[in-house]
Amino acid sequence: MASPDIHNGVLVANTITTMTVDLFNNQISVISRGHSGEEIWVTIDGSSPTVNGDEVYMTTGVVVIPTRYSTTTVVKLLSTSAVAFQVKGEYVPDQIVDIG
Repeated sequence: MASPDIHNGVLVANTITTMTVDLFNNQISVISRGHSGEEIWVTIDGSSPTVNGDEVYMTTGVVVIPTRYSTTTVVKLLSTSAVAFQVKGEYVPDQIVDIG
C-alpha cells in the first residue's frame, strides 16, 4: 500500500485554500487542528466552498470523505478564522465506499 499524501498548513480567514492530492485514493481526510468549534468547510468536486453552503462538507474535528478512486483530487478549504489543518489522501483497501 502506498503512503498517504499529506498536506499541513494554516488557513487564512475567509480565504479559500486549494491543494491537489496526487495519489491514487478512495478517501480524503480533513482534520481541524485548531481550537474546539473552529469550522472548516470542504469541497472535493472542484467547486468553491461557502460557509453553511449546500454540497459542502464541514468539520470541527475530522471528516473522512469518500472519493471515486482518483489519482488526483482537488481539495478546497475555507474557514472564518485562521485554523491549522491537515489533509490526507489515501487508498484504504477492501473498503466499501458508498458515494451515492
